[in-house]
Amino acid sequence: METKKKRERHSAAFKAKVAVEAIKEKETLQELASRFKVSAVTISKWKSEFLSNSALAFSGDADAAKNFQRMVVRRLQELETGNLNPETGTLEPNYQLIFATSNIADELNAPAYTIGEEYSQSNKSLKNI
Repeated sequence: METKKKRERHSAAFKAKVAVEAIKEKETLQELASRFKVSAVTISKWKSEFLSNSALAFSGDADAAKNFQRMVVRRLQELETGNLNPETGTLEPNYQLIFATSNIADELNAPAYTIGEEYSQSNKSLKNI
């Protein structure tokens, strides 16, 4: 019987290091794959992800929170983790994600992602009970 190889999880720092090496283009993807023991396809994916998120390094603090929210939600959606709802036939997350912020990304300020009243200076969402 053939055993399935367990997928290795790599840290964000390792992925960034490999992506930077790929961006330098001093070695081919195959050479990098051999050196880092990761497939060339994976390195290419990490390089693309690194480049597409590189602007985050220069965003202001207000944008950083929103960008972080977007990245977390996008990553969770990529994982496609959830439970099949027998009533609706849809995949529902098997997790709850909580952002405690008054600075939510516009596209995430929707019922699918939010609960309760929206915070503002005149409407404090955490009220004395």
